[in-house]
Amino acid sequence: MNKLLGLLLIDSDEITTSQLAEALNYQDKNGGFLGEILIKMGYIDKNTLEKYLKKQEKLK
Repeated sequence: MNKLLGLLLIDSDEITTSQLAEALNYQDKNGGFLGEILIKMGYIDKNTLEKYLKKQEKLK
């Protein structure tokens, strides 16, 4: 099972659906990795990103 990073973060109450939508909109227009965009926007920090990337990897 491959769960998308954004959904993991929403399910864990790390970000809101509107924050994810804003980040995905930015990604569509400018490219880049979602995690890095969420950090740039101030919604998560690097440690949170690393934690959820590890969780995502375990779900594959």
